[in-house]
Amino acid sequence: MKKLSSIAFAALVLLPLLTYSQGNLVNVPALRVEPDPISTGRGMTGVAQADQGQALYWNPAGLAYQKGWQLKGTRFNYLPGLNDLSYNYVSVQKHLDDWSTLGGHITYLDLGSQIGQDPKGNPTGDISSHEVAIGLSYGRIAIPNTLTLGLGVRYTSSKLATSGQFADSLSAKTGNAISFDMGMFYEPGEWFIGSVPVIPTIGVSITNFGGRMEYSDSGFKNPLPTLLRVGVENTFLLDENAINTLAVSVEVSKYMVRMDSTGAEAPLKSLFNSWGRYEYYNGKEDVSVGLGKQLMYGVGLEYWYNNLLAVRGGYYNESQANGGSKFLTTGMSVRFSYLQLNGSFAIPQNDTEINNYFRFGINLRF
Repeated sequence: MKKLSSIAFAALVLLPLLTYSQGNLVNVPALRVEPDPISTGRGMTGVAQADQGQALYWNPAGLAYQKGWQLKGTRFNYLPGLNDLSYNYVSVQKHLDDWSTLGGHITYLDLGSQIGQDPKGNPTGDISSHEVAIGLSYGRIAIPNTLTLGLGVRYTSSKLATSGQFADSLSAKTGNAISFDMGMFYEPGEWFIGSVPVIPTIGVSITNFGGRMEYSDSGFKNPLPTLLRVGVENTFLLDENAINTLAVSVEVSKYMVRMDSTGAEAPLKSLFNSWGRYEYYNGKEDVSVGLGKQLMYGVGLEYWYNNLLAVRGGYYNESQANGGSKFLTTGMSVRFSYLQLNGSFAIPQNDTEINNYFRFGINLRF
C-alpha cells in the first residue's frame, strides 16, 4: 500500500465536513463490512436468515435457536490488491438453555500504515492505523416457534493516527464509542405452494446504534454506520425429507444517520430525522437524495443438498447517489461433520478498479 502523510489524516477527519452522503461514510469501516461469506454470497442478505449462524452481525435475535458451541473465523483483504489491509473476524456462540443463546465477537481491521509528520512537515516515523470492535450479544425465544428477540452491545476503537499527531493545526486522537444492536425474528408459520411446504421468516434489526466518533480535538462528531434492516426469507422444502431445500431472501436496508458541517446528529434524533431528503456536495455539484435513493436492496438464493453442500447467488444494489455499490454475488459451502467451509465472490457491476471481492470463512459446531 502507498504510505500516506499526515495530510491524509486531515482528509479523513475533515471529509465529513465536505460530503454528507450516508452511503459514503468513511468512518468505522470495520462496522460496515459483512464478515461472513454465507450472507455475502446470497446478495448481502442475512437479517431473516433461517439458519442464523451469522446472527452476531446481522440480527442478534437469530441467536436464540442456535445449539451447542459454534466458533467462526473469517480473514480476507479489505481491498483486493492491497495486501497490507486485512479484515479479521472471530465469533463464538453458546446456547445457555432451551430459550437463549449468548455470543461474542472480535473484529480487527488493519488499515496499513502512514508516514507521520510534525507541524513543520518533518517525518516522525510510521503510524499504523487500525480498528477494533468487541461485542457481546444475547438472543432469547419470546414465543416458541414464533418470535425471538435479541440485544447486543459493542465497543469500537478506531485509530487513524497516533494521538497528539498534528495535521493542519488539528491534534489527532483515537475514536472510541459504545453502540447497541437490537433485533426481532418472526416465524409466521408454514404455508404451501401446491404440495411444496414453505417456511417463511421475517427479520428486523438496528445495528451500531449509539455513540459517535471524534478523531481530533476539533469537537466534530462522526456518526457510526447505524443501519436498519428489514428482510423476508422463504425456504422451500423440495422433497419429503427436506434433503433438497431452496431459500429465497429479500432485504431492504437504510442508514439511520444525519450530519452537517457541525457533525452528526444525536443517534435517537437521527432515527426520526433520517427519513427525509438530504443533500451533499459530490465534488462537482450538489446532489439531492430522496428516501427512495437512500434504500439499499439485496436478493438472494441458497440451495442446500442434504445439509452437506450449499450453492448461493444474489444481487445487491445501492443508488449511485447513496454509495453506488452494485454486485452480483455467488458462493458455496461444504460441510464435514463439525466443520463447514464457506466462500463467496462479489462481482462489481459498475465502474471500479477492483475486479472481485473474495471471502473465505470456517465454521465449527460442537
